[in-house]
This record gives sequence, C-alpha cells and structure tokens, in this order.
Amino acid sequence: MGLGKPYAICRSWTSLTRIIATVETFAETGRGDVRRLGNAEGEYRLRVGNWRVRFILNHKSHLVVVIRVLPRSGAYTR
Repeated sequence: MGLGKPYAICRSWTSLTRIIATVETFAETGRGDVRRLGNAEGEYRLRVGNWRVRFILNHKSHLVVVIRVLPRSGAYTR
C-alpha cells in the first residue's frame, strides 16, 4: 500500500508540508496537540490547524504510524 498522491491528502502544498513537519516534530519530541481517542484502542489524534491526523503510537519500536489525515469536518464522523 503506497502513500498515494499528496493532493489526495490535501490540496495545498503548504498544508501538506505543515502536516508532515508537525508529525515529525511530535515523533521526535512528543510535543503537539495530541489526544487519545476513547472509541479506538491505541489510537491518537494530532491536531494541525484544520486537519486531524489519526495515528497509532508504538512504544516498543518508537514509531508513529499514521492511519489517516482528514479535514476537521470529516475527522470525527463514523
């Protein structure tokens, strides 16, 4: 499974680079607007402006596995 086209994630190159930079900063420092998602076991949400990054944090291997990147309006719908 590939990453897909960057524009499928977000239309703005500036937004995409900001999202990537924020995820990298969180992975390195642990800082960011992160909340654990109560309805999904082991999943977290990172807020980047109007975007929401859902990810799994693997403590053993120190990995941040990004599951989805969605605009705020669609991030919390089932």
